[in-house]
Amino acid sequence: MRVLALDLGVTTGWASIYRYHDGSASVVAFSTIPYSTYTASLPTILQTWRFDHVGIEMPLLVTRGQLRSQLDNVIAWTMSAIGDLPRTEFYASDWKPTAYAKKKVPRGLSSHERDAIRMGLWFTETRLQGS
Repeated sequence: MRVLALDLGVTTGWASIYRYHDGSASVVAFSTIPYSTYTASLPTILQTWRFDHVGIEMPLLVTRGQLRSQLDNVIAWTMSAIGDLPRTEFYASDWKPTAYAKKKVPRGLSSHERDAIRMGLWFTETRLQGS
């Protein structure tokens, strides 16, 4: 099963995770999407990888002004792009207290990439039902 993990934000981290039949998972690809290219990049990622499920870490919307407007746009663009693809939404507070928050990842990654990988593995290995 192919899972897309999205760490939504003005810079969105994403990771492609493959879930095996035994429930384990491995990271296939990852990167970031800047706000300026989000509307073109996310549909391309979805089409390229043909995911079976999307795990989305929703941002906390406690800010105002331009940042809030950008976060609202990212959320709306995401929901539009994924359409009817099965999805699960959650918050950082769901996975960051777990051991996955400290899971080793390759060096030199941005915080967005690290979070997408870690929360993607958490979601895929502990919360995703079926395979």
